[in-house]
Amino acid sequence: MGRWRAISGLVVGAWLFGAAGCDATPPAREPVVAVQAPVDPCGAPVDPAALWARHERQGWTEARCAEAATAWRSQSCRHEQKRGRPDWSALYNAALALERCGSSEAEGAFAELLQRQPQHHRARVKVALHRFARTGERDLDGTTAELERAVRDADFQNEEALVALASLELRRAADGAEADRSDALARAELNLKRALAVDDRHMPAYNQLALLHLARARAAAGANADATSARPNAQMLDLAALVVAQALRIDPRHAPLHNTEGLVARAQGDLSRAAAAFQRARTLDPRLFEAHANYASVNLEFRGFVAAEAAYRDALALRPRDYEAHLGLALCLRGRLSEPGIDYPGTIALVERELETAKALAPERPETYYNQAILAEEFKARDAGDDHGRELRRAHALLREFVAKASGKPDYAAASARATERVDDIERILKFTGR
Repeated sequence: MGRWRAISGLVVGAWLFGAAGCDATPPAREPVVAVQAPVDPCGAPVDPAALWARHERQGWTEARCAEAATAWRSQSCRHEQKRGRPDWSALYNAALALERCGSSEAEGAFAELLQRQPQHHRARVKVALHRFARTGERDLDGTTAELERAVRDADFQNEEALVALASLELRRAADGAEADRSDALARAELNLKRALAVDDRHMPAYNQLALLHLARARAAAGANADATSARPNAQMLDLAALVVAQALRIDPRHAPLHNTEGLVARAQGDLSRAAAAFQRARTLDPRLFEAHANYASVNLEFRGFVAAEAAYRDALALRPRDYEAHLGLALCLRGRLSEPGIDYPGTIALVERELETAKALAPERPETYYNQAILAEEFKARDAGDDHGRELRRAHALLREFVAKASGKPDYAAASARATERVDDIERILKFTGR
């Protein structure tokens, strides 16, 4: 603009101070055409690695996740302009950025990358795990097959796939028959050793290794027919605690390890230390559902109903359809019915709502029926007046349904015995009162 103004002044000066006696007329001006800079189809250049590091320090938000994903896609675009093919690693990182904030677009981004580059073993792992979670974590065999393919494609150098395989084997060990448990645990241990051979600072591998020792501690307790209690094997628990302690020296901010620390402390009978570990985990990673649920559960055990309720609500904000969290929230609310000044009818209604939600999510689970019966017998019938008999009959029916659903399940044997006693007591009361 400065040059244009200078040239314009020379032209005007020549016109004003032209030769004497000349009939000077100003020259015609050509229209000024604004020249716009070409639009970069890849967007403004940004260093995505520096941007990621800054967001790690400042904390992730949905906007920051989207910004990081855009920066990685821009890098891939520039790579494609120069070399004629995308930067697959940058596209993977873009999907990781979306996953960092739990974006619903993350799975699609990983799937698109895998479709374009079927040999991208890290994308295959992500697609398999997202699908597994989305479908209710039921397809163990199909997910295992995908993870095993990723391991082969990576020539056993994909530590994430190896850890994920170990995690599935731990699930098989927990759900399977005793004869299959030791084999599943052995396969899990082998894959974790392979993962740590690839990266000896891979925190998820240490976390799963600690969970492996915890699983063995519980399995040893169950296999000991002469045991006087169901407490897990102390030596195995000490080994799990040692793995956690050593790993936390490497990365003291790894939230899942603090969650596992809490699980080990709980198995050792130290509820206070467990609660503190779960609290650290959920503070470090507010999106870690398990930390919220475990903190709530351990507080529920020592009747910390207010803290447990808040934590269950945090958990349900992340997974609104979780059966255990709805049931736990119902128990917290029921526990608060004895508090002075509590809105008794309103809280009863909230408990009923949470129990009905839990029943709708998992109608085959016996626990809901038992707790609905307790609510009817011990709380609603007490203040029901003329409806006292109706609430007792409802409790009677729910207890019988609980016993039927719990039949043949060893974990419910003690509760079934108590439920049968309650059925007999209610029948005597109804007979005595003539209701």
